Amino acid sequence: MSITDSIVVCRDYAEMSRKAAEVFADYIKKNPHGILGLATGSSPEGLYDCLVEKYEKGELDLESKSDKKAKIADKNKKGAK
Repeated sequence: MSITDSIVVCRDYAEMSRKAAEVFADYIKKNPHGILGLATGSSPEGLYDCLVEKYEKGELDLESKSDKKAKIADKNKKGAK
């Protein structure tokens, strides 16, 4: 499944969350430096749970998605102490 597919019909929220996680994971694998805009609120929580599960199983590498500026700021803050 790709991010360009327009409509996917699912039986329930759990299936929709799994399918959405597949789309996100596929995008992340194909675009390691791509930018993700993530929604807040309770609607996408199932998606995020599925992504965490994939990460914990080693099926998804999120290292390229980490905030490099935050890492630099954290390193500078620790060095200032």
